[in-house]
Amino acid sequence: MTPSEIFVNWTINAIGCPYIYGDRGQSCTPEHRRAVAKSKPSWASKIKLNCPVLSGKKLNCLGCKWGRRPAYDCRGLTAKAVEIATGRPIMGQDVTGQWTREDNWVEKGLIQDMPDKPCVLFKKKLLRFSHTGNFVGWDQVIHASGHSEGVIRSAMPYTFTHYAIPVGLYKKDTTADKFRAFSKQLTAIADELEGIKMLYQAKINTKYAAGLGLYKTMNKLGGKVRDIVRGEVVNVLVEVNADWAKCEYKGFIGYIDRQYLGAKIPPVTPPKPVPTAIIASIRKLGADAVAIAVELEAIK
Repeated sequence: MTPSEIFVNWTINAIGCPYIYGDRGQSCTPEHRRAVAKSKPSWASKIKLNCPVLSGKKLNCLGCKWGRRPAYDCRGLTAKAVEIATGRPIMGQDVTGQWTREDNWVEKGLIQDMPDKPCVLFKKKLLRFSHTGNFVGWDQVIHASGHSEGVIRSAMPYTFTHYAIPVGLYKKDTTADKFRAFSKQLTAIADELEGIKMLYQAKINTKYAAGLGLYKTMNKLGGKVRDIVRGEVVNVLVEVNADWAKCEYKGFIGYIDRQYLGAKIPPVTPPKPVPTAIIASIRKLGADAVAIAVELEAIK
């Protein structure tokens, strides 16, 4: 798994964990909560209130939803996720400290400029940053919300104002890696062109006015090829399984969640086959790219 995939999987598995101010994965027990409440008196009432034992509701932890799970506050959750994924934690004494440490990030900016890939999010309030969470894709952010909620999933953008990409979350490709990736892309394009055969057409049927995504893979984590507006017609090429269909839209090929495909419309004009000479040329470019990669890797 890549660091970004580890980051996403770990973060999703943390949903339902308890929130304890200052924690970074310590086991949630009455003894631990009592110790934290003593060391942080301003948070003591909330720490005790959300523990069935310390609040006097129960004699033990049996049936407690937090039951000895690792506890986090917002910055503890993001720091732990990044450390698990990259081997290096996010440094900083508080959320503002994490944001301002330039050696934590390879890129950061306003939420409206955020690339569509997993990263860390921040909320700025006046001159300081007051909250942080992990963007995991699918327009979802997972964050340690507070003592009563714990770690939850929320729809983007929630209240976040900034994004940051941690050092090490994405591999920095060598030139040879880029040529190999280019070769794979060309081969995939040639395969697509060779196998295009329209089954039927269908309108995009979704309640969202903005439409939905045409995805690169049968996994939204892979990212979008482009967006498709509600009501637009797509060409369905392959019904891959019960959940996904390979589709073509305005020259772009990708995957669509089948629940959003409306009634079938017989194709008015089936697509013309791509000349074999063009496909052969694309495959040759792919082979040339691999050859270049091999030569680059041989250079000492």
